[in-house]
Amino acid sequence: MSASSLDVATEISSRLELAMLLEVSAYPKPGNIHRTRDYPDTRFEHFLASAVASRNSFETAAERGALIGKGQLRPEGARLGSLIRSAALNAFHSQRGGNTSLGTLTLLVPFAVAAGMTSTKHLSLHRFRLNLKRILESTTPVDSVAFYEAVTSSNPGGLGSAPQLDLKDPS
Repeated sequence: MSASSLDVATEISSRLELAMLLEVSAYPKPGNIHRTRDYPDTRFEHFLASAVASRNSFETAAERGALIGKGQLRPEGARLGSLIRSAALNAFHSQRGGNTSLGTLTLLVPFAVAAGMTSTKHLSLHRFRLNLKRILESTTPVDSVAFYEAVTSSNPGGLGSAPQLDLKDPS
């Protein structure tokens, strides 16, 4: 990977890390943890640790996106599900407050890949949207299994159940 691609990936990952830090720092934020409101087992600091732990995953995702953008990797080669799983596990194991960021990572990891694919000095929103659509449409059953593993490993609360395709059902 060229130095400029690495610079772009570093820039993307630092901006996404900052986005996570700013989101949890927002105040007031009804019904959720923020800088002046903790839950008994999950604190503001747990979210901060998760954001910092996510940076390397964002960088890897952006690097894969850059390779796709240059035609050196096929879109399904991003392995989006494994990127989300890795990011979720890194965030989960970086602190002891439980699942702090699975939903955020599910949103931002594909953004990192699409931004890496778009990788120009000035991001074109139209091109970014097209790349995001392309990367999401290129997911495979293997990505689905990896995403399922991310969800079950993160042990998120409030999922409820579904009569079919329930995430809590291993089959």
